[in-house]
Amino acid sequence: MALFSLVFQGLTLSAVVRVLGLQGEGGEGPSREEQQSLDAELREAAVDAVLSGAVSRRDGEPFDPEALARVGERFTRPPDEEADARVRGALELRLAVIEVMRRRLEDLGRDGRFSTAALRHALAELDADQLSLELRIRGEE
Repeated sequence: MALFSLVFQGLTLSAVVRVLGLQGEGGEGPSREEQQSLDAELREAAVDAVLSGAVSRRDGEPFDPEALARVGERFTRPPDEEADARVRGALELRLAVIEVMRRRLEDLGRDGRFSTAALRHALAELDADQLSLELRIRGEE
């Protein structure tokens, strides 16, 4: 799952760059077709690496072959609209949960049980999670 998450997030980086308007040297940026072609190349490299077992953990140890096979199957399957709808629903649920956590964090900030540093750290994590989720949702629209 960690490998799948890393590859998925890596493949959505281009959408993040587009949404944030981070483009090189004032140009128009890549065309949609060019970006889709590049994304396909990156996905193909990821699939090949996973299916061939050419990836390893950060400590150099190999991944479980069964886990590699399951992850590889996910990459090679065509998009499933029903699954996409479920994923979008799960992302929106996570956003709603983040809002609940944000309100609780505000309450905890007033009662003095936690340091400012701890509260800021928790807020930064919520902000990062929320931004990531919102970008993923926008990328699916």
